[in-house]
Amino acid sequence: MAIGGGGTFSGEAGNGSIGGFGNGTAGGPPLSQQDPLVASVWQVQAKLSGTAQCLNLCGSPTFTLALTQPSGNLQGIWGKDGQVGTAPLTVMPNDTASATATTVFPGCPGMTLSMLHLWRSGAQLFGTGTASSSFGNDGAPQGIQVCPFDVTLTGTAETAAPQIIVGAAPLNPIDSVKIAVSEPLASGSLNLAGSPQLSLNAAAPDAGLIAFTSNTVLPFSTSWQLAGAGADFAGHALTVGQTLTTLDPGVFAQDGFEGSLNAILTEKAAVFDDSGNIKPPTGHRALLIPRSSTATLHLQRTTGQTLKFNVTELFPFYNGGASGPSGAVLATVGGTQRKAITWVTSTHTTAVTDPKFKYAADTVAVETPIPEAGSDVAVQFAPTFLPPGPSGIDPSSSLLIDDLRIE
Repeated sequence: MAIGGGGTFSGEAGNGSIGGFGNGTAGGPPLSQQDPLVASVWQVQAKLSGTAQCLNLCGSPTFTLALTQPSGNLQGIWGKDGQVGTAPLTVMPNDTASATATTVFPGCPGMTLSMLHLWRSGAQLFGTGTASSSFGNDGAPQGIQVCPFDVTLTGTAETAAPQIIVGAAPLNPIDSVKIAVSEPLASGSLNLAGSPQLSLNAAAPDAGLIAFTSNTVLPFSTSWQLAGAGADFAGHALTVGQTLTTLDPGVFAQDGFEGSLNAILTEKAAVFDDSGNIKPPTGHRALLIPRSSTATLHLQRTTGQTLKFNVTELFPFYNGGASGPSGAVLATVGGTQRKAITWVTSTHTTAVTDPKFKYAADTVAVETPIPEAGSDVAVQFAPTFLPPGPSGIDPSSSLLIDDLRIE
């Protein structure tokens, strides 16, 4: 079962709400032993309970909860590893506090937190709430299913310093830069120190910094060090100095995939030759990108302004073409635009004899202007995922790309 559903990221609260709270004593001390809620920072562990048919794929997630008073009113900011949610808290006469804004449930992707009720006793925080996740899709026979969960929270004072989360794998230049932080920050600024130097934008400064981002298309095969400073709501300093690098597969020869391929390939993307029953659009070889796979290529240009290629879409079951445009992304190194390349699949298909594919759409010639000036160009092909229809048949296609060039 795949968990889906939404949430509110980068500190923006949703507009949904669910009312109704317990008596504030579940899992905690009686009301007579509660202490006032004040500005403080907590390391919180959540326990989820739901019905038998709703699988809890999150276990017992942990996250940081900062209680702040930016204008005299108590506000809750909770976050973990690049996810952050925020909501104003209503303080009750009995020193409990509640929030009803639907927001992201940090530490539990695909789940939303829709109600929260907090109270404190000495050095411990307690809470109850409700959360939900959803799975399925509109086209599936059962539609979208929503699973509710009851939430119990316990917390102790936050003592750990915030950490920058940088994976060991190099970045793909076609992707936007996002440097996640392990918990919300009260303040911070980061930049990539190197050549070129790049300042990063702070996400949601009014609701706790949880990530630093940039839309700049980074150059291939380059390294930077993260520089700057920051601190969480408890005053713990952010450690910087991590190294960030980008991939470089080498420059694509624009030879129609007839020679050795330089490309960043994921999953099952690979060169496809004419030895089988399905033939490349031109020549003897082409690039096959199955669904859930991607191919990123580094092209160089001198005077050309237009990216051109031929594409044949292959279908495992579906005869009639994809419903809507398929996808690729084009960008110029040093620029900030990532241009979606779309084309409408031919509605005419031909039956083929192949172990994986049953139909091939007619080849489409695609041309698109390259956004922004620059000699280095990145293009990524990623077949568009289409959810199964009412009959359960997968209409998604695989892409067969050929004659990729800049003119």
